Amino acid sequence: MKGRATVLTVSLASLLLTAAAGLGAARADETERELFSVTVDDEQVVGPAPEPDTAGIQVTYDGLGFAPILNAATANARRSFAVGEEVPFLASSNYPAFIARQEIRIFATGRYAPAEPVAVVKVDAVGHASWTMPPATRTAGLDDFAYVLRVYDAQGRFDETRPLTLARRAALAVAPEAEAGVAPGYSDDNTAFRNIPVEGGAITVAGRDVPNGTRVSVLGET
Repeated sequence: MKGRATVLTVSLASLLLTAAAGLGAARADETERELFSVTVDDEQVVGPAPEPDTAGIQVTYDGLGFAPILNAATANARRSFAVGEEVPFLASSNYPAFIARQEIRIFATGRYAPAEPVAVVKVDAVGHASWTMPPATRTAGLDDFAYVLRVYDAQGRFDETRPLTLARRAALAVAPEAEAGVAPGYSDDNTAFRNIPVEGGAITVAGRDVPNGTRVSVLGET
């Protein structure tokens, strides 16, 4: 299996893909059934499922040239938020097995801004976090913020992204917008500091012709 792509085609009424990592030399001769598990409507299958109404699912393992990716963005891809408005964040990485916990760190910016973060927000297991835009202060020049994503491994080492900005507004008239992407920032790397050692390979799952409304989970992540 090592270095060889496997294409799995399954019926997508309900899809759960799981894959085993750590493909060492001792396991290179294991069967496809042992390495990849595909469950459709609570029934485990391996390989092609009956036609028709199928979606092509491609699962590849890359043991060479693996590059860690870490990023965070506002889930609605906006920068400006009104006082009292929820700011939703979406964190993403391609090495979750090495991450023990993660947080969004928010800093005030400007001439009189403190060095310490004004808020540290816990990120949940699927990469979601939220923060409420606070009221303005009397200090001029503190209406803008910056945020970073920091992730820690079990030994306390951390990786961190470059800062991205947020703007506070007293009121916000938001014009109708086109539908935003479902996962802004995914597959982009915005790492500023990298201290967590990451070894191994990458499992990539891609699909096509997925019916609307289908909930797809890969390796425990939706």
